[in-house]
Amino acid sequence: MEHLLAALQIALSLHNIGYLLLGCIAGLFIGVLPGLGPVFGVALFLPLTFNLPIDSSLILLSAVYASVAYGDGITSILLNVPGGPGGVAVTFDGYPLTKMGKAGIALGALAGSALIGDMIGIAALVTIAPALANFSLMIGPAEYFMLCMFGLSMVAIISSGSGQSVKGLILGCLGLSIAFMGRDVMTGVERFTFGSTFLEDGISFTSASIGLFALSQAFILTEEGGSIAGENLLISKPWVGVLSVVKNWFTAVKSAVLGVFLSLMPGIGITTSTLFAYMVEHRTAKNPETYGTGNIRGLIAPQAAANATASGELIPALALGIPSGATSAIFIAALTIHGLRPGPEFFSAGGARIDAVFVGMFLAALVFFIVGLTCTPLFSKITKVPNSVLVPLIIVLCFTGSYVLRNEFGDMIITAVFGVIGYFLFKNKWPYQCIVLGLILGSLAESNFHRALKISPDQSYSIFVDKPMSLILLLIIGTMLLVNYLADPIKKIKNTGGTRGH
Repeated sequence: MEHLLAALQIALSLHNIGYLLLGCIAGLFIGVLPGLGPVFGVALFLPLTFNLPIDSSLILLSAVYASVAYGDGITSILLNVPGGPGGVAVTFDGYPLTKMGKAGIALGALAGSALIGDMIGIAALVTIAPALANFSLMIGPAEYFMLCMFGLSMVAIISSGSGQSVKGLILGCLGLSIAFMGRDVMTGVERFTFGSTFLEDGISFTSASIGLFALSQAFILTEEGGSIAGENLLISKPWVGVLSVVKNWFTAVKSAVLGVFLSLMPGIGITTSTLFAYMVEHRTAKNPETYGTGNIRGLIAPQAAANATASGELIPALALGIPSGATSAIFIAALTIHGLRPGPEFFSAGGARIDAVFVGMFLAALVFFIVGLTCTPLFSKITKVPNSVLVPLIIVLCFTGSYVLRNEFGDMIITAVFGVIGYFLFKNKWPYQCIVLGLILGSLAESNFHRALKISPDQSYSIFVDKPMSLILLLIIGTMLLVNYLADPIKKIKNTGGTRGH
């Protein structure tokens, strides 16, 4: 108890509260700007922590990280413009809710699911970090590859709900082809570069997603005119959204736990965990056909996973010194600057100051939850702004967000190209979210496939079924695909039998 009181005293000191509020406000602002995302936010504030105490540094950085993960969803819901890659999955059902005039409810659900995700992520970080981190070391390249195959198999399953399995597979393969552009991860051979030095580094997922989801939406809004919500706007019901999270608590908890689990794996990150959470929720739902049309669970699942991942990524980083992604690597850099070494002794060596960081993370979650709810009416009014005013702003933000990531003019061209592609896919009602799966998982699947073969005796493919986890994943993939494609024929046979019976 004395240790906890000391941590509370440090976390609630005036200067740490100030850094907490600064991180939350800055994180929300960065989160709503297209293309920036958590890595940009944390990297931007790292230099400011050089002369700060370790507790203030980590409270500031963690507040920025969690708030950006939440802020990503605001413009995803209101404008169909992902603030960062983690906001892509939120657009699938968040924006349709706004089109139905339920922006306030959607934003309330966003805040509630983000809070639950943060609470579960922080709880995992505080209580079971060493055990979970050690478990993550048992997952090898073969398991990673099968996990990627599990995600890619969802392309056919998601699109089958609307009778577009073939279109979904085509777009998934297109996404894979785009992901393979650039130099081969193992041999360094150039692929699909067409002699362009810019394409040697591959296509930036951020630039592609900004074009596919944000710029294409600007084109759609130009055609529609008026405003996003039209005459249907309801801005006074954020608590209805929070209550919907309470009602669907199992969805939020399940997605948050999945987010924590995936955050332990290097290279997965918020983008993949949110899409996995959405796919799992879509697949296990009793009414999968309603997803993508404004189902509140389709918003709750990815946002809970996003915020759980934000905290969960720190588990292997702090307990073992192994970063799960770029953001957790920056946290390790911050610790090193202050003379702390991540590892098994980290939690005992830091004393009350480390516990104060966890308290600060908890307080940060409460702060942006309260800010999110109180500012919902203000946020919702954006959807009443005439499209003639919004569209130029969206276009400027799209190209700015695309350029600022690598300071490459070519990224702006990529955004423009994918904007046109997204426009035509949307107009023709193709399941364009399937491209995203291929883009994200392509390089991850390829690199782990090669690594698995390298460590396999005689480069045998048996390595993908030798270990229990990879074999179980393979059986799950096969079963899901088989059930998916046999469902309609079985229904027809049953209906035929029923008709004959009459």
